[in-house]
Amino acid sequence: MVAAAPLTRTTDGIVGRHPGSSGSGEAGNRSMFHYTDKAGWNAIRSQVAWLFKISQPKDPDRPHGAYFTDIEPSTANLRVLHKKIRVPREKQEYLFWFTGDEGLTQLNNGTGRDKRIFYSAIDYQVAKERQRYGDVTQSLSEEFT
Repeated sequence: MVAAAPLTRTTDGIVGRHPGSSGSGEAGNRSMFHYTDKAGWNAIRSQVAWLFKISQPKDPDRPHGAYFTDIEPSTANLRVLHKKIRVPREKQEYLFWFTGDEGLTQLNNGTGRDKRIFYSAIDYQVAKERQRYGDVTQSLSEEFT
């Protein structure tokens, strides 16, 4: 089982941030996040190498895939995550954080509001050495709900 580290808040409101984790980092070194619900959290964290299974999003115009973003889990970002990249509130309860965007494609070639959305058309595996943290976003959610 993957040990989950607690999320910590910095002065800029970023939770669980490490140096160089900015979403605008170089491709390959970019911090990526996967927001999910409790069922997804339990399924993914039960494996040494995280495996993100593809599924059909609620938006029928989006392809089957495993979806990720480079939007960090700050209070401000969680408040508008649904508007920015259409992550439903029920999928904002838990998150996984890893480095590198190898094998991921920007949705719609990164145009418009899809510029922060990445996906894999096949099940996406994240080896232990790329894993950073996975944890609950509840403490942030309580601040604005």
